[in-house]
Amino acid sequence: MKRLRMHLPRTELGKIRAVALAFSLFQVLAALVQVVQAQNTGLEALAVAAGCALSGLMITTAVIGRVISPWEAPTVALLVFLVGIGLQDPLSVLGLCIAVVLTQSLYGRPAVTFLRALALVAAAPLVLIISPAADEDDVHRHLMSLVSLALLVMLFVPLMWTLRRGLEQAARQTAREHFLATLGRRLLGASRMDEVGALIRASADDMVKLTPGLVMVAAHVTRPTEADPVGDVRIFAVHSDQGLTVDDVELPWHVVFDLDGYEGLEEGVVVPLPAATTKVMMAAGLPRRDWYVVKPGVGSRDGEGIGVNWVVGGLPQTWATRWLRHKAVPPADFVENNRLLTAQKRLAEARTDLLADLQYQASHDEITELPNRSKFFHDLRLAAEHAQSSGTTTAVLVVDIDDFSAVNATHGHVTGDTLLVEMAERILEVLDGRGTAARIAGDEFAVVVHGLSNDLEAHRLAERLRDKLLAPLRLPDGELLATASIGLAVLVDGMTGTDVVQAAGMAAHAAKSRGRGRIEVYSDGRHGGIVQSKQLEEALPYALAQRQIVVHYQPIVDLGTSRPVGLEALARWAHPELGLLEASAFIGLAERTGWAGALGAHVLRSACAQWQELTSEGLAPQDLWVSVNVSACQVVDPTFAETLADVLTETGLPGHRLVLEVAESAMLERDDLRPGLAAVAALGVRVSLDDFTAAHASPGQLQTIPVHQVKIDGALTAARGEVQVEQLTDVITVLCDALGIETVIKAVEDPEQIAWARHHGVTLGQGFHYAPALSGDQLATWLVEQEPARAAG
Repeated sequence: MKRLRMHLPRTELGKIRAVALAFSLFQVLAALVQVVQAQNTGLEALAVAAGCALSGLMITTAVIGRVISPWEAPTVALLVFLVGIGLQDPLSVLGLCIAVVLTQSLYGRPAVTFLRALALVAAAPLVLIISPAADEDDVHRHLMSLVSLALLVMLFVPLMWTLRRGLEQAARQTAREHFLATLGRRLLGASRMDEVGALIRASADDMVKLTPGLVMVAAHVTRPTEADPVGDVRIFAVHSDQGLTVDDVELPWHVVFDLDGYEGLEEGVVVPLPAATTKVMMAAGLPRRDWYVVKPGVGSRDGEGIGVNWVVGGLPQTWATRWLRHKAVPPADFVENNRLLTAQKRLAEARTDLLADLQYQASHDEITELPNRSKFFHDLRLAAEHAQSSGTTTAVLVVDIDDFSAVNATHGHVTGDTLLVEMAERILEVLDGRGTAARIAGDEFAVVVHGLSNDLEAHRLAERLRDKLLAPLRLPDGELLATASIGLAVLVDGMTGTDVVQAAGMAAHAAKSRGRGRIEVYSDGRHGGIVQSKQLEEALPYALAQRQIVVHYQPIVDLGTSRPVGLEALARWAHPELGLLEASAFIGLAERTGWAGALGAHVLRSACAQWQELTSEGLAPQDLWVSVNVSACQVVDPTFAETLADVLTETGLPGHRLVLEVAESAMLERDDLRPGLAAVAALGVRVSLDDFTAAHASPGQLQTIPVHQVKIDGALTAARGEVQVEQLTDVITVLCDALGIETVIKAVEDPEQIAWARHHGVTLGQGFHYAPALSGDQLATWLVEQEPARAAG
């Protein structure tokens, strides 16, 4: 039953054709029964054969959906006549004629239908005249019946034609809506313009099938050139609903003069071609038709020359269409289909352009228009695969602009953006297409270079890049001299893209710390093993859970009396295999992997609990304060102040006995820290600027943030004696004294440094001269040893 339903007609026209065919076959069967009952052995076999042939012709027409032969009209009339002369009642031929007219009028053009009707009307009286079963007076007696037949047939022909035409238009409208809906869904899945073009080209071919009698020709027009002085119009595809296909037809050049004038048409416009061009196209082997040209672009194919035109043909040329040539117009269905297809094309192109813009914005930096981090790592992965298959060297350079924050602060962000764009252009100029450059951070660029012959070539490229970046940047009010520190790492077996970028970043950081404007090549021996770094990154969550992160304490003393006044809590990792690791080995990993908050909270809670233990046992004075380093991500956390208040309550540590250390660069460059710092200060907790050099701060800035203490960078202590260092230290101490800010000198290693710090007005200090970082037990012992100093203080 299911298979039967699959073969049943689905359109209204198909259903009507099926009903009409069944009615006609029933009339033929009834006629054949009469033939057999007439027992006219001379005509019986001929009439039965004619009836079977007539049935077969109607069934074949219904199956293929069109008239099978130009001689169909006279053939049908002859078969009806042969059946009729074998009938027992010749007048029954009238019903057979009406049935055949009803059925066959649903197929063919109006002219064919009209000729078929005339032939059948003529066949009926001939049956009454020639049939052996008819009387001589039958024609005169049944004259009115014959006239009625003629009138009915002439009435049925236009009615059936009108019905058929309406049903065909409805079917084509349904097919067109389904076609365009399907095309729209497919176009929504297209993400590139070439995909849209391919879909439109294929759809333009398919759309021809929705317009009966239409032929579409893709004509590629090329102008004459020196290499081809003739030029041509190459017809590379001809399609129609009849299955006609002609490939690679050449037309003479003068046809171009007709097609060339249509280049300025709006999309969707259809205009007729001149008769001269039509004749040339027919001479080239194309069917005789009234031809029209469509605006280039709809279903176009890429190619050089004037462009691509779609040329379409209407109904085949006959004496009637040639006589009415001046009234010929493109088929209405094609004009509507072309308009809708053009609208689909425009919407798809607009969507594709928008999608391409969004994809570009998602994968490129807004300021420099270089690829961003995600696209860079994608390109790096491809470069690594290519290097592995080709045996060439791939290198990654991380370019870190020196003092970029100072450029923004001094010259403004517009100048900073200009510097970024200029740096990007210089990097691309040096690369010269040999690799990919990307902006991966605020002041950092990453470059992957592939196809290198050896490591030395990569270093030479880095040198050219450094020299190029040293050129001054011209500004409206002068010049800006900027430098960049470059880290270089070569991709080796066992390293991923993330590994090699991380290695190059380490090298760039080392270059910056060793004097800036330098090139540093990564090596495991100098910068720490990248594999070890990966292992630590994976083990850090476990270390936090297993309490492998411990806290050591470095005392802070009064430089005048050597009395301990505070403790700085320092995180250490008691690694089971690598031993005790300092904070510098894993703090950066914690910040990159999102564990900085948990790590900081653990250190804070441990330090406050240690203070409680020391003071409750009388090992430390009640006025001893504890200093804890916190990261920027902790301070901006909205729950940080609440967590801090809970810790103070649990441990009994007064708020003013806790100092939170924030790096100078983070505090003064990030405005989003200030609400968190204000909430901390509201608890009575003091704030300290760590590694202070006055490179980022100004007196005005220090007045706008809650700062109670600054820790002077140990680099100033090591460089004491230099004029600039002496002047800078005086500026810091005078500034802090004026603002009521406490000063602490770091990295104190000998009495000379103590004397130097006191000379500049620094009151507190810490360093190996007093004590290294101590465990909790070691600290308790040290405090007991310092009891005389405490008593003297």
